[in-house]
Amino acid sequence: MAMPYDPTTSTNGSNRSSWVYDYDTPISTQSPCVIGPTGSGKSTFINMILGQERMKVGHEQESCTSVVSAIPVLPSKASVCNRIGNRKVLLVDTPGFDNTEVDDMKVLGEITNCLEDLYRHHHTMGGIIYLQDISLDRVSASTMMCIDLVNKACGILGLRHVVLGATKCNRLSAAEVENRMIQLKGVHWKGMMDMGAQAFPLAYDPLSDAQSLLDAVLERFEPGVLLDIQREFRRTKDIRNTSVGKRLIQYISRWKRAFQRIFQFDFF
Repeated sequence: MAMPYDPTTSTNGSNRSSWVYDYDTPISTQSPCVIGPTGSGKSTFINMILGQERMKVGHEQESCTSVVSAIPVLPSKASVCNRIGNRKVLLVDTPGFDNTEVDDMKVLGEITNCLEDLYRHHHTMGGIIYLQDISLDRVSASTMMCIDLVNKACGILGLRHVVLGATKCNRLSAAEVENRMIQLKGVHWKGMMDMGAQAFPLAYDPLSDAQSLLDAVLERFEPGVLLDIQREFRRTKDIRNTSVGKRLIQYISRWKRAFQRIFQFDFF
């Protein structure tokens, strides 16, 4: 049985975060965080930007990403995005919520630890890239939870630093992509877009579209920007006492009650 997540320790039991940071980057590095449900194409997106297969890509609903990783966009690859220029960029790859390997509270804690460590090393949170598989016939409860958690983590002012990407458009016709984008923008993503988030389909030229998406999040860069989850974590020192942590606990309690009703016993 998995141990409950302790927000004061990492996954290896030490008092530091366990996320992977594999590059000696200079100060003032921008670090966009790539978030989305399991199977939404986060690792594929990062590989396209990097121009190489750095991240393991899953082809089922099983999770391939189980730890938070900060991957540099190397200077030799700077031409992939118009707005990188001389700036240094780290892409932060994250496990999906509803991950098959890591529980959701642990995922949330590791993302927060990563953002805090980057901030302590004078790297700036460069925005949120939220990816969602548009080819699925319906927006699942876990995807709706993920959208809700992104809202809570960013806060009203932080949402203008969010860029939304619809992935796996190649599985649909152009008309289907257009119709589903209208639905996402008008319903599921509407709250974020009303607060300034932008949305893109990764549709006709996936590499070019991925570059445009990263361009968009870098263009919104503001030095010193903090998300609500960062401010609240610094104050409370416990991810469970942040707004997004409390919301996740509500989801967990709701699922627990539902399982108890179905199976008529308490197995938590």
